Amino acid sequence: MTKTDVQKGRSKKERVIHTRVPALLEEELKRFAEDMRVPVSNLIRTILEDALAAADQAGERVERGLRAGAARLAHGRDNLRRTLVGHLPGEASPKPTGKDGQP
Repeated sequence: MTKTDVQKGRSKKERVIHTRVPALLEEELKRFAEDMRVPVSNLIRTILEDALAAADQAGERVERGLRAGAARLAHGRDNLRRTLVGHLPGEASPKPTGKDGQP
């Protein structure tokens, strides 16, 4: 979800979520919001949006890495199979075929 999607959704219908936080975290959030000259609720909303966007990007990056790793493993497996064909006991070596695929 892009930031503009979030902003569009927010303008349609905002919801309130209540949560408990340790006193120290509350103090830090209030101090940071004051330094930034924004309401605490806006600060928390921005932090949550950024955290979700970062988690989504990290998940996509991990997924790309897993897919690339799986592709490398499949390629290595195929190479190993081609190398081993006819070299394993009990397997016949491939017979040469004629032009029409017949021995």
